[in-house]
Amino acid sequence: MIELSNFLKQPELKLRIKDNIIVEVLGDENIADCRCSKLLNQSVLDNFPFLYDLVDQETGRLEMVQLRDGRYVDVFFQQGDSEQELLVLLRDVSRHALRILDKQQLRNELDIAKTQLVQQQEALKQAHQLQSRFISSISHEFRTPLTTIIGHCDLLEKQSEQGSVSAVRNSAFYLVSMVNNILDYASMSEKGLEEGVDLVKSTVQTATLFEEISDIFTYQAAKKNLGFNLSNQTDIDKFITDPMRLTQCLVNLIGNAIKYTEQGQVSLTLGEEDEHLIFSVTDSGLGLTAEEIRKIFDPFYRVKSNSKAEYGAGLGLTITQNLAEKLDGKLSVQSEKGVGSVFILRIPLERIMLSEAEQDPSAPFNAKSLLLIEDNSEIQMFVEAVLSEYDLAIHVASSGEEGIALATEHQPDLAIIDFNLPGISGIDAAQEIRQLSPNTKLLGSSASIKLGKQLQSFPIFFDDILSKPYTIGDLLTTLRKLDK
Repeated sequence: MIELSNFLKQPELKLRIKDNIIVEVLGDENIADCRCSKLLNQSVLDNFPFLYDLVDQETGRLEMVQLRDGRYVDVFFQQGDSEQELLVLLRDVSRHALRILDKQQLRNELDIAKTQLVQQQEALKQAHQLQSRFISSISHEFRTPLTTIIGHCDLLEKQSEQGSVSAVRNSAFYLVSMVNNILDYASMSEKGLEEGVDLVKSTVQTATLFEEISDIFTYQAAKKNLGFNLSNQTDIDKFITDPMRLTQCLVNLIGNAIKYTEQGQVSLTLGEEDEHLIFSVTDSGLGLTAEEIRKIFDPFYRVKSNSKAEYGAGLGLTITQNLAEKLDGKLSVQSEKGVGSVFILRIPLERIMLSEAEQDPSAPFNAKSLLLIEDNSEIQMFVEAVLSEYDLAIHVASSGEEGIALATEHQPDLAIIDFNLPGISGIDAAQEIRQLSPNTKLLGSSASIKLGKQLQSFPIFFDDILSKPYTIGDLLTTLRKLDK
């Protein structure tokens, strides 16, 4: 509607518009006095409807206009002498406009990049959650057969002196520790230390702990012609902690010490200080530089060895440090390059006095009957073999429905119920049995890594939880806690 051909040769043009027609092109002397605006009110738009095409509908302001030759024009206006008269200022802002457009393009590209980054982060988060759920779901697949291996090795050791049985059992324990490292790291990565790691505390016999550690590592040390010494410098024969987590920490520390020691010896020493237990793992291995000490607890960090290629996942010390904190303790290191290292695990000392039955594994049970609800036939055989030495009537069920029927019929004193059962779950079965046989003490058995949370979530149904894999000692100790 407005002819702008004259503007092609001018950087600035002022037009007087009346009744929608250009009536005058004003000179430079009038432009200087122009008090222009970009904000149009409704009355101006009503009188000059052609301006609608130039107005931003959200702000009511005149927009920058691109001419046919590619240049950009900024549009201003000033009310004339009457409502039907309008002064319009057109200003060539092509250079400035290009800078604005470049910035706007960059902002648009940045917004797109931010959106893509958010989408990628969400996709990574979902992938990480899927990974964590997958790792957690295979926990049962690992732990159940390990329970069978360790349990039956326990039985064979009682009947045989063959070293091969002990080797199988100890290798299985070592595998348990490695599996726990992977599962714990996945869980802590997803939910943090507080939510990702649970503790199940029980009594630890110091002599038994040292015997198990000796069984696991004596052969490994001997293969490298290393001395392996264990020393209890306290008079503490039993204490309370999470035995699986403590063993996991010691296995990680001693395993690393043997791994990076080529000659000399590795030792484990137990001391006591200010109501704390002090576990010191000393080696005559590579030693660490100050830089390596700063990085040693980082995930996936591995110290380089000149004698062999690096191996291991690089998670052991990271997990051990986190577990030490979870146990209200601390892990520290002292080291000198070329001399060796001392890793010190410090945890609170929780003392306990065991009952006569707990001190004597051969003591009879007060209970007269026990119900085992477990779908794994190998674990059924293991538990029956262990308890066959005691005067207990044992009833075995392979499903929750069968277990409920047996509980109703026999009203057992004790019941061991696996969480993961075909058909009705162990948790639902426990709830039903609690109502049908209220005097039965219920022991939940689980290969899940969330034992602590499960015990808190179902305190009405279960009196205690037994974590898979478990040994003869774990089984008997936990049952005796309920047999009162």
